[in-house]
This record gives sequence, structure tokens and C-alpha cells, in this order.
Amino acid sequence: MHENHAAEAEADAVLAEKYRVLQKLILARHKQNSRYYHNGKLAVAVGFAVLSVLLALLGAATGRPITPLIIWIALLFLIVFVFVILERRMHVMDTKVVPFLTDDAQTTLDLYDPWEDDGEEEETEEEEEP
Repeated sequence: MHENHAAEAEADAVLAEKYRVLQKLILARHKQNSRYYHNGKLAVAVGFAVLSVLLALLGAATGRPITPLIIWIALLFLIVFVFVILERRMHVMDTKVVPFLTDDAQTTLDLYDPWEDDGEEEETEEEEEP
């Protein structure tokens, strides 16, 4: 019985060390990726502003502003789509995962699952017969 307990304690120590290594790795990568993300947002904003000016000049020079406008709108929607997804990812990491990893007392990761049942069951309306 004593050998079994010692083996479990050793296994727990190995798992704790693996957790610490993964925790440090995830936090370091998140910090690095956050810098890349914020620099990327700035670069895309500046690039889009420059492209907007170039497309406006192209439309004015050719006298046909519809094609540059269509390109501008398509790029705008693409950029917004990509950054909405990335912003959601950063929000979840900053508000849920990083606090979970840094607080050793927290034992559950409280991520919101939009597909999970909230416990509210839809009541079906059944007509009562008199």
C-alpha cells in the first residue's frame, strides 16, 4: 500500500512539473502573440488608410470610381471579418485562460459555450382541451 502511495505522489509531482512547463510556455506565447496582434492591427490600419487614398486617386484619375469602391468595400469586410474573430480569441485568452493559468486556486476554466444548454428549457405551448 505504501509503494502505491509513493508511486501516486511521484506521478503527481511529474504532472505538476508538466503543468508548470506548459503554463510558462502558454503565457510566454500569449504575450508574444499579443504583441504581434497589436502590431498587426496597426500595420493593417495604416495599410488600409494608404490603400484607401490610392483607390480614391485611381477612381478620380480614371473617372470610374465604382471599381475601386467595390475593391475597397470588399477589403473592408474581409478585414473586419478577420479581426472580429481574432479579437474574440484575444478576449477569451485575456479574460478566461490567462487568469486561469495565473491563479493556482482556480480549478475550473469557465469558458462560455454558445452551444451549451443554459438550463432554460423552451416551454411548448399545448392547447388545453376544455
